[in-house]
Amino acid sequence: MSSCDKCTDIDCFSPPNPLFFSIVDSLSNNDWFIENGIDPTFVKIYSIGESRYHPIQFDLVDSVYRFSDSEIGWENGGLKTDYRIEIDTVQLPFKYETSIINRDCCSFYELIEADFGPYLQSSNTSENFFKLKL
Repeated sequence: MSSCDKCTDIDCFSPPNPLFFSIVDSLSNNDWFIENGIDPTFVKIYSIGESRYHPIQFDLVDSVYRFSDSEIGWENGGLKTDYRIEIDTVQLPFKYETSIINRDCCSFYELIEADFGPYLQSSNTSENFFKLKL
């Protein structure tokens, strides 16, 4: 007697999407770093649950610094949802939660929550991009 498993010999996995964000000045809507003469290399994301900093990448696109964190989506469950963006002495707390989903022989990560509180100006969750304001 043999069993029939449609997922045998199928290796299908998609990693979590990176978190993308920019920060604009709440009054001018211009890039906060350019507007205030702040070095974008000062930006850090701290994982409270993991007690560590994530490496951050950034690019200047159309006069706006766009930041990305490729590690944040891998942390999921329990206390691994609380973070803060640190820029020198400025701290922006936020929640970011993903969950691993198994469907049709494949595993992938799904964004459950991204809560930037009063700092969120707009978002495009299909691209995992969040525009924050200070």
